[in-house]
Amino acid sequence: MKKYTDLQELDAAVLRAFIDRIEVSHVNKKSRTREITIVYNFIGAFDFTRAIENARNTSKKEQRTA
Repeated sequence: MKKYTDLQELDAAVLRAFIDRIEVSHVNKKSRTREITIVYNFIGAFDFTRAIENARNTSKKEQRTA
């Protein structure tokens, strides 16, 4: 992973190196959807929804204090 410390572009090969596994749930019969969880090497499953929410909240706090 040291070769990725000065990463200039994220491509498919780099992404594959960081993914440990992809978990797909059973079909939700009501909505006919599945939940997909991507588990990354070194950090585990990452909650993108929560990360986006936290980033938005941080941005709003910064705007109020500016």
